[in-house]
Parts: sequence; structure tokens; C-alpha cells
Amino acid sequence: MLCAISPPPSRTSSRKCSSASTRPRSKIASNSAASRRAVFLPGTREATIRQVWSWIERLAQAVLIFGIVVMTLACLAQVFSRYVLHNPLNWTEELARFVFVWVSYLAAWLAWKYRGHIAVDAVTYTGNAALMRASMLLVEALLLALFAYTFWTNLGLIQLAANQPSPVLNIPMGYVYAGYNAMALLIVGDILVTWLTGRRAISPEHGEA
Repeated sequence: MLCAISPPPSRTSSRKCSSASTRPRSKIASNSAASRRAVFLPGTREATIRQVWSWIERLAQAVLIFGIVVMTLACLAQVFSRYVLHNPLNWTEELARFVFVWVSYLAAWLAWKYRGHIAVDAVTYTGNAALMRASMLLVEALLLALFAYTFWTNLGLIQLAANQPSPVLNIPMGYVYAGYNAMALLIVGDILVTWLTGRRAISPEHGEA
């Protein structure tokens, strides 16, 4: 039996065919990737909100770090003056105590930012993304209402304490009580930015990102 053997195709023709077959695919892939980027990239308003809020968060974190440094130095100065110089300073204890109030409130906000507070996470292990999202929105809505209310009520306390000086440093006590309002504003702002920009991605396995 005789069979016809066709000559092998030339290299130039195979290169032309391969290039012709790959070019449309690359164009389609690039177009689809561009469309995906266009869909998932935030708009100008969302990007501006994220950038401004990022600056506010950095400022709050800088204040927190500065407060920790001041509190530590005040405690060290108190120990040194009491046990080494035998002449304790009378202002270091009050300064450390007042700064500790602000550090505690800012640290509470930072723990909320990274979701580090103690919480009942039974819903997280169900693997139901819709249930996780609904429960998280409910928690955020309750916290938003709570901190908005307590922020407003604490303003009256700040106004009452504005004319009350501290015993040693002689600073208005309203500045000390304002630490709670700073925490409330940061947590409320974090919740609102999350809702407006949708920056938090929820997955059944890894929770939120």
C-alpha cells in the first residue's frame, strides 16, 4: 500500500502561523485584563477618601507612638528622681497618667483597625460568606450608633471639665477626657470609610483583608 507523504512545513510558515494565532489571543488577554483593572480600580472619589484617611491614620499612629515614648520617659524620670536623687518629681506621675489615657484610647482604635479585639467568631468558621458579611455589617452598624451617641454625650463632659485644671500640671481636664472622643471619631471614620470604599474583602477561609 502506498501512502502519500506530505512535505514538512517550512519554518517560516510555522512562525507566521504561530504568530498569527498568538496575536489575537494576546490582544484579547490584554483587553480583558484592562477591563478587569478598570472594574476593580476605585474611582477618583474613593481614591481620595482612602488617601485622606490614610494620612489621618498615620497621624493617629504617630501620636500613639509619641504618647508611649512620653509615658515611658515620665515613668523613668519618676523612678530616677525618687530612688537615685531622693527628690521625686511631682509632675511626672500626673503626666504619665494623663498620657496613658490617650494611649489607651488610641490603642483601642488601633486594635479595632486590625480587628484585634476579643470577639465571638463562631460565624467566621461557618464558611458562609454572606452570613459573615451580614454579621460584620450588623456589628459595625451597632458600633457606629454606640460611638456616635457616646461621642455626643461626652462633649458635655469635656465642656464641664474645660474649666477644671489639673492639680499639678494645671492643664484643663477637658483635654484628658477628649481622648475618648478621638477614639470614637477614628472608629466611626474607619467604619464609614469601609462602607464608602469597600476596601475590606471578606472570604470564608481568611476572614477579612
